[in-house]
Amino acid sequence: MFLKALLVVGACIASMATTTAALTKGHDLSSVGLMETTQGAKWISTAGKTTTIESILGDGGMQAVRLR
Repeated sequence: MFLKALLVVGACIASMATTTAALTKGHDLSSVGLMETTQGAKWISTAGKTTTIESILGDGGMQAVRLR
């Protein structure tokens, strides 16, 4: 019985490890176009240079975006 419980716990831990590695960092960019055209939003990097929001988020580790 102990061996069976140990195997179940091991399988759960292995499952969690692969699930954690599969997480993706992302952001919703649906309103970016509206902000840029109607409000004149500009995106400035930490270096103080004007750049695209995608570049800033990509440099910060974002891997995916959502567009509606």
